[in-house]
Amino acid sequence: MMDWLNQLVLVIASTTVIAVIMGFAGKAVVEAFLKQKLQEYDRELEHKNATALQKDEQHHSMRMAAIDKRLAVHQEAFALWWRLRFSVHNAEACRSLVEECEEWLGNNLLYLEPEARVSFRASYMAALNYKNLVLQFHGRPDVTGIVAKSMDQIVATGEVLIRCVGLPALNPGEELVAKPAGDPSAAEAPSG
Repeated sequence: MMDWLNQLVLVIASTTVIAVIMGFAGKAVVEAFLKQKLQEYDRELEHKNATALQKDEQHHSMRMAAIDKRLAVHQEAFALWWRLRFSVHNAEACRSLVEECEEWLGNNLLYLEPEARVSFRASYMAALNYKNLVLQFHGRPDVTGIVAKSMDQIVATGEVLIRCVGLPALNPGEELVAKPAGDPSAAEAPSG
C-alpha cells in the first residue's frame, strides 16, 4: 500500500510541479506578449506626439511671424489714420490720402483685426465726406450732430487700432491715447 501511496504522492507532486512550471511559463508568455504590445503602443504614441509637436511648432512659428506682421500693419494703419484725421479740412489732401488708404487696405486687409478693418474703412470714408458735410450744414444747428458724428467716427478709429493691437503697458499707469490734442479728455491723467 505504501507503493500506491508513494506513487500517488509522486503523481500529485509531479502534477503540481508541472502546473507551477506551466503557470510560470504561461505567465511569462503573457508578460512577453503584453510587453511587446506596450512597446508597440509606446512607439505609436511617441510618433503621434512627435507629429503633434511638429505641427504645434509650425503653427507657433507661423503665429509669431503673423504677430510681427500684424503689429506692423496695425502701426501703419495708425500712422495713416493719424495723417487722415488732420487732412479733413483740406479736400484735395484728404481725397489723395483716402486713395492711399484704400490702396493700403487692399494690400493689408487680412492682417488687420476684423474690428480694425471695419473702423479704418469707415474712418477714411467719413473723412472723405467730412469737408462736404461741414460746408453743407454750416450754420444749421438742427443737423450739426451729423458733422459731429462723422468726426467721432474718424477719431474713434485710433482707439480701435490701439485696442486691437492689445499691447501691454510698459509702466504702471501708462495708457495709450489716440485722442486729438484739442480733445479735453486727452488732457486727463492716465487711469491705471
